[in-house]
Amino acid sequence: MRRARITLAAAALSVLVAPVQHAQAPRYRAQSDTLVMTRRNPFHMYFVRGTDTLGNAVLSHDLTREVWRAKGDSIDVEVMRRDLDFGKKDTVIRYLVSPDGRALARDGHKPYGLPASLMPLPTVAIRPGVEWRDSSVITRDTNDFKVRFEWVMTYRVRRVLDTLGSKVADVVADGRYRMRDQWGDTARKREWVDVQGPDHETFLFDITRGRLAYRSWDMKLRGWGGGKLPGDSVASPDSVPAGLDSKTFDRLVPAEELGIVGFRQRGRDTSLTFTVPDLGLAGVHVIDRSADSIVSTHIRADGAVTLQRAVFAKGALVRFERAWSDTALHGYRETAAIKGDSLIVARAGAPRRAFRSPVRRIGVGDLGREELLVPLLMNLPDDSAGTSVAVFRPKFRKFDVAKVTRRHVDGGGWVLELAWDGAEESDVWLLTEDGDLLLIEKRSDEYTRRVPSQMRRVQLMSELSSRVKKGS
Repeated sequence: MRRARITLAAAALSVLVAPVQHAQAPRYRAQSDTLVMTRRNPFHMYFVRGTDTLGNAVLSHDLTREVWRAKGDSIDVEVMRRDLDFGKKDTVIRYLVSPDGRALARDGHKPYGLPASLMPLPTVAIRPGVEWRDSSVITRDTNDFKVRFEWVMTYRVRRVLDTLGSKVADVVADGRYRMRDQWGDTARKREWVDVQGPDHETFLFDITRGRLAYRSWDMKLRGWGGGKLPGDSVASPDSVPAGLDSKTFDRLVPAEELGIVGFRQRGRDTSLTFTVPDLGLAGVHVIDRSADSIVSTHIRADGAVTLQRAVFAKGALVRFERAWSDTALHGYRETAAIKGDSLIVARAGAPRRAFRSPVRRIGVGDLGREELLVPLLMNLPDDSAGTSVAVFRPKFRKFDVAKVTRRHVDGGGWVLELAWDGAEESDVWLLTEDGDLLLIEKRSDEYTRRVPSQMRRVQLMSELSSRVKKGS
């Protein structure tokens, strides 16, 4: 009887305690894995001087890898940010934050602010309709300039979702933001703004795991700026009207996309692609060539990144792999292999497809990745004329066919002419003796030129071009 009463009491206590535990205020938690987030930020910072508006719209991409470790009752957050532009600069910042999302002093230094992957949390349990306010001011001196960020925001929970084994809060925030910041190493090179205005933000907070899964903001700030403005050679003491329109989209990257988004371009050969006639930079292309494989990585001006790898045996394609991210920084993978007279293409989450080649010799590579075809073309008979090659274009899911003429140049090197089906003129390729691709002149496409940037390759191209002209 006594055991029964104890059992009933324990059951009653568990009923009372369970709602209390469920109703606890949300908290950030130290994470056992590295959090990887991508950011897409189209923004326009401008200055108005007289009738001129100075400053261009920019589309910025970056990726952060964050390690969250417990440090007493707080969380130590190490953030490595990689700019996904042509330079791929890395920046590392360390923060100390409280479990409710407040910036704390770290190692005797005043708070640096919050990483973008955190929002301030309420002191009550999250449920639809809950609201809370947050106001913060972050100040520091940078190059004798008083930098200041301040905001006042009201947060509101729109709904709570049960998804993928977690409870996720959909949160919206509205308020005002002020930014006083500078760029430049010295006062003579400094560009500065002091702008403020409305800020609208959205968040997806994973209540179960204690971390953000998504964040966006949309702010339109107006005020003043000055210093070394776009197009100026030195800083001006005058202030002019200035503004910043900024939209940002932060997303937690799924594990299957890691290694695709934000990888470094590695390789000994770098080339640049320009548009003609304005010579605008369209992309940076890096090639890593070994005895039996070629890795080609490419980043476009809009932030899209592609890696393609071809493996060969005696000039014949054995395997092809492609990994890429789109301008929204989502990552994808696929592979291709030759089977008989067909190419079998497999992509994660999609059925395999077979593409039958119209000719016996098969190569794979998208437009602009011509180096992936070099081992195949170098294995053609010496001084071949009119040998047909089918090139599969993974992006367009089709074969292009060309008749290839290969001619050796006295003193070393090769000239290849590729007459593509349907093109009025042949493309001309220049290669070194051992298969380095120096130049492609696309006479069938007058809008692009591929230009090597390494001095050694420029010199070789010049020498080889002069030999070709003497022999023609």
